[in-house]
Amino acid sequence: MTDETIRPLTVQKPWAGMIAPGAAACDGDPCAPRWDLGERTPVPEARFGHDHWNLLAYVETCAVDDGGRIGWDHVRVDPVLHPAIAVFQRRVRLLPSGAVPAAQRVSDAYPVRLKSERPGADGVWGVQELRGVDEVDCLDDLIRAGLLEPVMPRPDRERGVYLDPRGRTVLDEQREPIAVCPLTGYMEDVLMACASFRLTERGLAVAAALRRHKAVTGQHAHQFVAPGPPPAG
Repeated sequence: MTDETIRPLTVQKPWAGMIAPGAAACDGDPCAPRWDLGERTPVPEARFGHDHWNLLAYVETCAVDDGGRIGWDHVRVDPVLHPAIAVFQRRVRLLPSGAVPAAQRVSDAYPVRLKSERPGADGVWGVQELRGVDEVDCLDDLIRAGLLEPVMPRPDRERGVYLDPRGRTVLDEQREPIAVCPLTGYMEDVLMACASFRLTERGLAVAAALRRHKAVTGQHAHQFVAPGPPPAG
């Protein structure tokens, strides 16, 4: 690997992080993928700003319109941090060697915008930029906050493919069915890219409050504060 390119198809997941709630229904099955939250220090809900809340609103739309499948072209994905997801984006242009140009990484060029630690005297929350993360990391934060649950593809051994919650065959970035097999780290990451998401009961309530906030106040999502206490820890 050089400074100019990132080679996603040879990257192996270097961590054995936490497993998201609701993602381990087939625990113990070597062919069943799980959503790995990794080991990054999460952003607490109190600091969620523009990017976290707009992402929650987008996932709610996906849950209504397409069974919770995310269109990754609508999400900022850094090909260095999450190569297996980045290759699902149409705007990622691979080099002839199959590498992703490093210039396409977004975690530094477009940092995640967080709330300031406290609002100003006028009650307006400021912006603090967090670099080195992307919106896949924001998804992890929303999961940890108890607002979203990932639903991973399930293996259908009779047909030899993975299925989404609607029973549709899951396809890889080349639009080919993914064959059921004992999972490597990279293949599990590929199946994470094919996950669906559902809102928890609290997630539904917070998403509804976010819609009301934007409709009634006309304010940016950055100024939204979720109702009710966030989960402990």
